[in-house]
Amino acid sequence: MIRRQRFSTLTLGVAAVLLTVPFWMSFAGLLPESRVNCTTYEVDITSGRVRETRYFAFLRLARSVRESAASRALQASDTAGAKPDWRPTCTNSPHGRYDRSPTFTFRRAMDQLRILELLWEQGKFSQPARRASVKRILELWQEGQRPEAANRYLEALALVVSRKDREQQTSEVADLPSL
Repeated sequence: MIRRQRFSTLTLGVAAVLLTVPFWMSFAGLLPESRVNCTTYEVDITSGRVRETRYFAFLRLARSVRESAASRALQASDTAGAKPDWRPTCTNSPHGRYDRSPTFTFRRAMDQLRILELLWEQGKFSQPARRASVKRILELWQEGQRPEAANRYLEALALVVSRKDREQQTSEVADLPSL
């Protein structure tokens, strides 16, 4: 009887240690890409929306979709009937110094959306120009299946912003690059 009780206590102890090892490894930053305890971000390449999913113990705890400045610049007719095409951009652990992410194809997409937003602010883009520039970025993502396809467009857009900034003018659709 005592032997059986020791065996069950020992088995329970070993099981507890084995079950907690992934959590401790995650907290130590040794499993930063795992879904032990992380947040995954995705971008919808048809609308520019951003989806955030939180995981703990490999279980999805919460998922939220938020509009980005890019998706707000679009009209409802621009995305009507379009099926969302979510692409992962990054996975982060909750530990600031261990924020690492696997190499996702669209890892730069959220940065590009933020750059676009900054260019709009600096270049004083009109609403139609914002809409046209977002539509072009989304087209480039969809055509090339990579965010790098939009890099040249953003660089050309930065040149337009630089010129318009010197001239103190608003950027219109006609001013946008035709890449």
